[in-house]
Amino acid sequence: MELRQRLDRHALSRKVFPHLAVVERELKRGTYRGLSTLSPEILGLALEQLVMVMGRSPGELATLRSNMLETLLARRSNLEESRT
Repeated sequence: MELRQRLDRHALSRKVFPHLAVVERELKRGTYRGLSTLSPEILGLALEQLVMVMGRSPGELATLRSNMLETLLARRSNLEESRT
């Protein structure tokens, strides 16, 4: 997975980008569906961190970003519905 490869480039990257490291751990379990277990706050922060590691040619990371954003929007929508 490209995210793991990007984070592997620097020894401290998982400490610098802790929320992105959480996403990486969830993705190790299999599919993007694991993202739905993360809180909207973690997903939002991980999205911000992902932009910092994407670079000029995002490749597979663009797909990850889309899935993270889709999951975040769905989670926020579900939270708002449950409050009403």
